[in-house]
Amino acid sequence: MVAVGSEDPSEQAIENDDEILARITRRIRSSMANPSRNHLRGPYLQSVPEEFWNRKLDDLVRDGLGLGLVRMNGLGDFKNVLGSVFSVTSPLLMGYIQVAGHVNNLALTRWMPTSRRTAPKVQALVQLHARSLVLLEETYALTFLGFPSGASALSRTLHEVRVTARFLQRFEAQLSERYLASHIIELWKHKDDFAPVGSLRRGRQWKNLERELDDRYSEVIAKFGTSMTIENGWAWPRFSRGRPGARQPHRIPFASLEAEVGLPYDRQRYRA
Repeated sequence: MVAVGSEDPSEQAIENDDEILARITRRIRSSMANPSRNHLRGPYLQSVPEEFWNRKLDDLVRDGLGLGLVRMNGLGDFKNVLGSVFSVTSPLLMGYIQVAGHVNNLALTRWMPTSRRTAPKVQALVQLHARSLVLLEETYALTFLGFPSGASALSRTLHEVRVTARFLQRFEAQLSERYLASHIIELWKHKDDFAPVGSLRRGRQWKNLERELDDRYSEVIAKFGTSMTIENGWAWPRFSRGRPGARQPHRIPFASLEAEVGLPYDRQRYRA
């Protein structure tokens, strides 16, 4: 049982997690089999689970703390193994993230070119690089916290960012312009998802925002064409090869972007 009154949870006696879970299960079964009638009294009707939660809150908090200590204790050996394996590369990785973030800031504030031909490409690549650093740091944190499935999911997103960055770096700057504008298309497509409800949706603030988004959407379509509305449509000029009247697909698969930049070798792991 987790000792009560200890100031430092890490110094409390750690009980086996199976024992804690078994005790919680017994409490729940007992409560469901013999429900208290307190939930029928008072001005507000409480369900049996709600009444159980309120009545057993202190016990549940202590058991939750106990399970947390069990997990932390169990991860100790795991972290020690990772720490010994990555004793050199781990500090290098964290240092790289800090240095790269500083370079990103310099690129945006001091090194941004004035040429209309190169500025969009640099801006797009800096944005993608910044996103890759965030993903890399989150992957690192999840790995050391013992969540390899979460780290794997983020590494998939990191691969998408890498392919997109390679695509924009390799080809004409117009694609970077289109990529930078593509978030307007996505916002417009999903504007109902973040629209307020009730009277706020009829209010002036939302109406003005909706009108501004509609106007910016129209500007993007007028400048770049309806190909921007399909999945990965920002990349369409590369696939149409500048042929006027080329048949526009319903979508441009991500696998096509991988093939264009010569990065298909991670495809199997990405799909898995």
